[in-house]
Amino acid sequence: MRRLGLGLLLVFVWGCDGGEQAGGAVDASPDVEVADSSGGAVDAEVSDGPEATADATPDATPDATPDAPPDAAVGARLEVLPEQLVFGAVALGDQKVLRVVLRNTGDLPLQVSGFVLTGSPEFSLLRDPPGDGPGDAWAASTETAAGVTFATPIQIDAGALIEVFGVRFNPDTGGAAAAELRFTHDAAVQDPERAVGPGGDPLVKLSGFGGPGQPAVVGGAALKVRPQAVLRLTAPNDITASGKVARYEWRAVQPVGSQSVLLPSSDSPQPSFEANVAGAYEFELLTWDQDDQPAFQPLYLVVEAVPDEAIHVELLWDTPGDSDQTDAGPESGADLDLHFTHPFATGQDIDGDGTHDGWFDQPFDTFWFNPHPNWGSLNPSVDDNPGLDRDDTDGAGPENLNLAVPEDGRTYRVGAHYWDSHGFGCSTATVRVYIHGELAYEKAGVSMAPLDFWEVATIDWPSGDVTPILDASGAPRIVPAAASAVSPNPGEPTLVCP
Repeated sequence: MRRLGLGLLLVFVWGCDGGEQAGGAVDASPDVEVADSSGGAVDAEVSDGPEATADATPDATPDATPDAPPDAAVGARLEVLPEQLVFGAVALGDQKVLRVVLRNTGDLPLQVSGFVLTGSPEFSLLRDPPGDGPGDAWAASTETAAGVTFATPIQIDAGALIEVFGVRFNPDTGGAAAAELRFTHDAAVQDPERAVGPGGDPLVKLSGFGGPGQPAVVGGAALKVRPQAVLRLTAPNDITASGKVARYEWRAVQPVGSQSVLLPSSDSPQPSFEANVAGAYEFELLTWDQDDQPAFQPLYLVVEAVPDEAIHVELLWDTPGDSDQTDAGPESGADLDLHFTHPFATGQDIDGDGTHDGWFDQPFDTFWFNPHPNWGSLNPSVDDNPGLDRDDTDGAGPENLNLAVPEDGRTYRVGAHYWDSHGFGCSTATVRVYIHGELAYEKAGVSMAPLDFWEVATIDWPSGDVTPILDASGAPRIVPAAASAVSPNPGEPTLVCP
């Protein structure tokens, strides 16, 4: 939805059955709810007047720009997506990297001259990939208190996008952190409905929370936490206060597929640990005295990570070509993306059969490019929107999606896209679907080549039934080379994976 004038709205209607889209103009009034382009809604009353039309049929793909008629000049328009990056809880000393994309949705080229990052210094912008693409602009960039100016501006042609910059959250103090990121540019026309900074630059709002994590005392009673909980492991007071311990050694047994690490190290007195997938974690603490002899008997703790949302979906992967799937940072591992669509999604035709498949739709496909859409009620107290609460870009996963209040009478779809191998080759993917905290579906070991799209399963609501999507042979349905307008990834080699 875009406002065209005083009280006039342009409305695009999505069909659940994949049929044709229709557009029309309506008069704004408080009687009828109309979904906007970000998944929200506005109140409107359908008009029978002469201004009502039904001949607009915009392209449903994410690179469409239905803000103006095809023959209208709109100039250059910079869009930075996603509009917000929610990092969630990150342990002190750890880091998390999320992605942003620059896209020119206008009909003239533009140049990006730099960026300004204001707010918490715990956020930083990474060039990704280093020494390639947009990273070249950083070679001789100038940094001042006002921001960073690229030595060579980045040109984005009309309709093109630049993949990708990484934003890092690396907390060193506890508590909430926030910042705003904007890219400076020469585009004269901006979308007036977007939040803008000085000079009309689109803002990306950043938020995260740094902290020591939830206390978890070994030798005590078992704990129950949510997936992605950050734990602060510690020994009982009688051990820490004894003065006998010269060295600590922590060990962790994790659910299959989880590859969390003890931070800052396994010999820290109080390491942090993210229980990033559902399942049972078993921790062991060994202690040694100054003579390198056992100081105390080994202590143990069991932590159960249990989803507390109606729908919880996890994507994990294994990449044999990556010798260290636990390291972090740009291009340090293979990057797969979790997708979750609403029935209203039309999206793109990724398999070339002439029918839109729903994937990469905005706002009705939840993935890294659209991590927190508004699908349901405008009432902020109603938790009926999905959220990609963990986006992993550097190997192994997981990526986690949660939906607390699904809509009755809907069938959701789950997918996985091998967006970028970063040169590490083939991966095997695993998807788990939990319904009300119970594992309802798991498919492990699905071989994927770079750019493959795995159409995983459907979830019917309110039954919670999960049905795998299979090809004619009964195998998982894989669409090869499914690069999208949102996530085009040129340069990926063509691989045949076992």
